Amino acid sequence: MFGVQNGMPNLLVNNHKLRSEGDIKAYVAHLSGFTTKFDQVLEGLKIREQRGIVPPKFVIKRVLDEMKGIIGTGVNRNALYTNLTGKLAKIDGLSAGLPGYYQRIISNRKMGKMTRKNGTVERMGG
Repeated sequence: MFGVQNGMPNLLVNNHKLRSEGDIKAYVAHLSGFTTKFDQVLEGLKIREQRGIVPPKFVIKRVLDEMKGIIGTGVNRNALYTNLTGKLAKIDGLSAGLPGYYQRIISNRKMGKMTRKNGTVERMGG
């Protein structure tokens, strides 16, 4: 299935260059934009649903399965994370401590999305 749910991660993993600190900052900024993009997609889905335009069940199931597969690996095995950390290790001249900060930023952002307003953590799929 083609869509935002796999297009955005594929774009970052396959096309986004990570050769400098600026590239890394741009990568993290793109990750931060996922929430906004998904909010926009959800708004569009709501509008289409109000107009009676709903995708077939097999499409909904496939997209849900794809999204669960992306988040179901956990942060440390997620392709967006492993892509970043793998490419960070190959950047010459990058401060030894800098990769840890970017890894922590990504981890905290993902954890923040799983935290409820009362501070408890929501368990995905459970």
